[in-house]
Amino acid sequence: MMLRWLSLLLLALAAACDPCAGVGACVEPQVRYTGLVTSLFPDFPARGVRVEFVRTSGVELEDARIVAVADSLGNFVLEGRTRDEGTVTGELTFFPPAPIRPVTVGGVEMSTARAAGELRRLGTWRVEYPFFAYSGRLFHRNNGAPFGDSTRVEFRRTGGIPIYPDTFVVYTDSLGRFPLRPKTTVMGEVTGDLLVHRLPPFQSTVVRGVRLSTFTIPRLDSIIQVPVGIGLPYQVLLTWQETGEPAGGVTVQFRRTGGVRMLPDPYVTRTDPFGTVALSPAPLEAGELVGDLVVQLPEPRGEVVVVRGLRLPTIDDARPTQFLGFFAIPGGPDA
Repeated sequence: MMLRWLSLLLLALAAACDPCAGVGACVEPQVRYTGLVTSLFPDFPARGVRVEFVRTSGVELEDARIVAVADSLGNFVLEGRTRDEGTVTGELTFFPPAPIRPVTVGGVEMSTARAAGELRRLGTWRVEYPFFAYSGRLFHRNNGAPFGDSTRVEFRRTGGIPIYPDTFVVYTDSLGRFPLRPKTTVMGEVTGDLLVHRLPPFQSTVVRGVRLSTFTIPRLDSIIQVPVGIGLPYQVLLTWQETGEPAGGVTVQFRRTGGVRMLPDPYVTRTDPFGTVALSPAPLEAGELVGDLVVQLPEPRGEVVVVRGLRLPTIDDARPTQFLGFFAIPGGPDA
């Protein structure tokens, strides 16, 4: 009886010294560590980053290197068998999406374990990673005022690099601003459409072909301007009759003769060096504006040329500037 008791005592003492006691079955010596990798700017999970550990000293690994890939939360697990118990030292290399250069950290130590299922913490690491930091600004086309608080804006990917989610919804703040910051795992450019969901009786506004490029270092947000509401985005080109060259620097008036009201009335502007001029007074209601284009020729001619009966329908979407045509006016650049 005494002999049996002594045998049980020796077994208990041996179990107390066994690193596997109370944890589960023992396995061959191994390293098994979990870590977290995040983006440098801003701080969010660096999804899909490949992680490699290469031994430089200490106990030997059965394989030349240990490889892992960060999951959607940025977590990775480095797991590999060793030829003996102890500590292995090596280099940890992170491979962000190309063309971002890999990052190597030396002197990383991992201790072996024999308890099945044991997982130790390696720490958190930060690397350069692609991200978007764009903002949009929604404003009234006719007066430039911010358009509505809590207006629903939807981005739908149509091409370019993959993003997640590929369709997302954001809302404007009191200044008409809204964020455009989807996630991605690659460097490049995404294209998509912006849908501004307006309350009835107005129709939704669609801005097609919006381009967002990734970057890796902090910078000011790129602002995408989105005009909505009724407007008159029209443009004409003036040329000199004698030479056909652009009539730059010429004073132009648009005088309303009928249709919707506008501000200012009359609308006065000048052609740019390329002879183009925007006819974009602010309409006070939807409909059609009717008026005359009055061109004041420069001295010494000093004549007035009138193009009568222009009809400009107001536009209630985000279409780009509409070109009405070109008009030849008397004289030349040196007349």
